[in-house]
Amino acid sequence: MHIMRNIVIVFSLAFFMSNLANAQKHSGPIKWYSLQEADSLYQTNPKPLFIDVYTDWCGWCKRMDATTFQDKSIANYLNSNFYPVKLDAETNDSIRFQGKMYYNSQKETIARIMDSLTLDLKDAVKKNNININEKKAQLNNLKRRSRKTTHDVAIYLCNGQLSYPTFNLLFGDSLRANMPLKGFQKVPDLFGYLAFISEGIYNTSRNVSSFVNTFKEVYTPGYEEPEDLIKWKGFEQALDVAKKDNKKILVHLIHPTSIASNLMDKESFRDSSTASKINSNLHAVKLAVNSNEVITYFDKEYKNVSGIHNLVYLLSQNQLTFPQFVFLDENGKLIMKVPQYFGKTEIDPVLDYFIEEGYLSTNYGDWLKAKKQ
Repeated sequence: MHIMRNIVIVFSLAFFMSNLANAQKHSGPIKWYSLQEADSLYQTNPKPLFIDVYTDWCGWCKRMDATTFQDKSIANYLNSNFYPVKLDAETNDSIRFQGKMYYNSQKETIARIMDSLTLDLKDAVKKNNININEKKAQLNNLKRRSRKTTHDVAIYLCNGQLSYPTFNLLFGDSLRANMPLKGFQKVPDLFGYLAFISEGIYNTSRNVSSFVNTFKEVYTPGYEEPEDLIKWKGFEQALDVAKKDNKKILVHLIHPTSIASNLMDKESFRDSSTASKINSNLHAVKLAVNSNEVITYFDKEYKNVSGIHNLVYLLSQNQLTFPQFVFLDENGKLIMKVPQYFGKTEIDPVLDYFIEEGYLSTNYGDWLKAKKQ
């Protein structure tokens, strides 16, 4: 009985130490999930997945854990907007992901080959064949390879292009889109990529490098924002003057914590040619979602309720995605909302579409194509 109890204690201690070592290996402010856990959570509350595909022997993987993944801003953004996943590329676990089971089939294949080669070697020894040393060398080589084999799900996620670390950002409908990042990522770079996915910039732009570079410029300490050349007006003031000069109204709905929203405010709208076009042809309003101003619009008062201004709900038609701006006609009626990000100069054709009233005859895509021709 004493022997049995000691065995149980030893096994329990080993299990505890294994779990403790695993927790310490990925300690820090990020709440990491297994791929299977994240897949299950996604079914009830869809969010993009951020998957760190690593190995135990990868030095740059350890560097990421010790530096970038310890940054609180990165951790908070990942925890809030993604399911962060740690995936050991060489695990032997069976993993269910998106309704399919994945295995480390390389290890199983090598094990079968080793079994066959071991039998051949035994037979060669019995018969004293001359190729005994060759078979021993093959067997030893396979033994070394069997220690480091790649899991099928890692091969699938990385499209067979394996290097470590690789970070897979899965997003979009049913996580069909995959943006892989390879190699060590500093905080500003990784943050920019995360925002590109989380805030839906990919819906209107494929130029991820431009967005990341703009992000790094704006969010680097010491950044001096360009002069704001737009003559912003209050909402009610814009309504009054628009009725007199028949200009349309641009309302920039800005969210204080939206990265893309602030990038447009500090960069896109501050391009000199863009600002000049807005000042000449439109009345511009900047309306923060958390504004405490009481605003009268079509004889009804709108104010901040529970942190969000009611007018923002109305103008966005209850779709609180950011960045977002809306266009009103000279009478203050909503023409269209544009819940998209546009970088420097990219917004100019959109402004022209409303200034030239292209929206009255055709959709934006056809209008832009005709204009280019």
